[in-house]
Amino acid sequence: MLYQLIQDNFVAVVLILFLILFIRTNNNFQGKTNSLFLAAAMCVLLLIVEEAWETQLSYGTAYSPLRVWLSAIGYTLRPATAYFLVMIIRRNTAKWQIGMSVPILLNLLISFSALFGKWAFWYTPSNEFVRGPLGYTPFFTAGFYVLALLFMTLRDCKKGGLVEAVTVSAIALLTVAATVLESVFHMRFIQSACSGISITFYYLFLHTNQSNRDPLTGALNRRRFYLDADQYRTTLSAVISLDLNNLKEVNDRFGHMEGDKALMTLTSVAKQCTTKNASFYRTGGDEFMILCYKFTEEQVRALIRRICGEMEKTDYRCAMGYAMYDYQAGLELACRAADHAMYENKAQMKGARA
Repeated sequence: MLYQLIQDNFVAVVLILFLILFIRTNNNFQGKTNSLFLAAAMCVLLLIVEEAWETQLSYGTAYSPLRVWLSAIGYTLRPATAYFLVMIIRRNTAKWQIGMSVPILLNLLISFSALFGKWAFWYTPSNEFVRGPLGYTPFFTAGFYVLALLFMTLRDCKKGGLVEAVTVSAIALLTVAATVLESVFHMRFIQSACSGISITFYYLFLHTNQSNRDPLTGALNRRRFYLDADQYRTTLSAVISLDLNNLKEVNDRFGHMEGDKALMTLTSVAKQCTTKNASFYRTGGDEFMILCYKFTEEQVRALIRRICGEMEKTDYRCAMGYAMYDYQAGLELACRAADHAMYENKAQMKGARA
């Protein structure tokens, strides 16, 4: 029996232990996000221990009160991992977080009601499990969080990006599959293993995503610029260079917080104006680039006009220039040509202002 339990849970336990170690030794995210990941991982680890212990007791012929406690803990932990994933992936206002905590708290009360009643479940004197009228509450609770996660992901798909939407959808489908296998086919240790995979997978996704983005503005960074330009070079059609005007003057006169506001304003405007076939990058202090894929020259000019028009509505201005990409000439030549055009535009703007 012990050999079989170790065999069934060894990979999941090792996966979670390594994730916990990685979370504790690498502060890659804000403190609250790290704490939520750690709580989710600990829930999975405790669920594995609970299931293994409860499975061992289930082979006995006599009822043990300890089994009720273990089952109540397991009923609480199953949807808890889905709850923590929702908190990690879709962190909103404090009021929203409190509202999302209500189902998990109700599930906890229903699960532990088995200690003094038969609403959730109970065991016969011969140690047989009997599900009560509220016995499927943990599965419905987990289902609620999965549906909420999918709804919010699809709603925010444009803001979060297609890759995140696909990642979250895969996690949701894995959670549903695990729930069905355990509740309908009575398989053991499936949900804990799938939860461990989901948490680890999303941690790696966030870690990778963070390494590709500028920490201040959230724009893709210089490293990602060159990787994308190389990866999609066969469809790359144009490079646009942007430079925020008078950033040093803004920093000197009003402080770096105002300068940061200017950078984030340009980023926000550019992201709103770019389509799915264009990517926006911060490549330096006040220097930004856009890679355009399958664009005609007129579409490039239209994009520049949209960004300039939206920037006119703010307190800040930026100079822009572009160059059509020639695969044979290479990226560096296109970047230099785009920068040259941008500096010409900057000189024109200064001349007009004078």
